[in-house]
Amino acid sequence: MTGDDETRTLVLNRLRRAHGQLSGVISMIENGRDCKDVITQLAAGSSPTAAPSKWKSTDSSRSTTASDRIKHSAAGF
Repeated sequence: MTGDDETRTLVLNRLRRAHGQLSGVISMIENGRDCKDVITQLAAGSSPTAAPSKWKSTDSSRSTTASDRIKHSAAGF
């Protein structure tokens, strides 16, 4: 991934959060937790990755926009 160090750090932090939430879901399923609890955790786990997956950066002029979006949305975590 190209971009400045700050953007790369924000993206990695977002993905680490998602990874942690999904690991929690796996543990919940393995431990036989109630389906409602698992679904609630799954919904929470989709939030950290939802926004970046919708962004497109097709050229260098758009990469700044993507970086700004990442920085802005990361502030909400």
